Amino acid sequence: MTGPELIKKSTKMKSEKHPLEIWIEQSEYSVSQLAEILGVSRQTIYNWTTGSCNPTVGHLMELHNLSRGRITLVDFASVQKYAAG
Repeated sequence: MTGPELIKKSTKMKSEKHPLEIWIEQSEYSVSQLAEILGVSRQTIYNWTTGSCNPTVGHLMELHNLSRGRITLVDFASVQKYAAG
């Protein structure tokens, strides 16, 4: 891949939504409701979707259960590709 192709691919990846963000949009939960259930702030959930931080194992297990298996550890393994910018 050449330089411009890498930049184009990198830009495309950053515009994708994180699986957690997609699941929230499709679920019965608002960000506020999910934050309350998990005992975290709305900002924390936003940070999880941008890669600023990752959920704890406990929060990840709760997300996995709430999403009926749609959210997994793999969704956070390379979260940086979803970061804005």
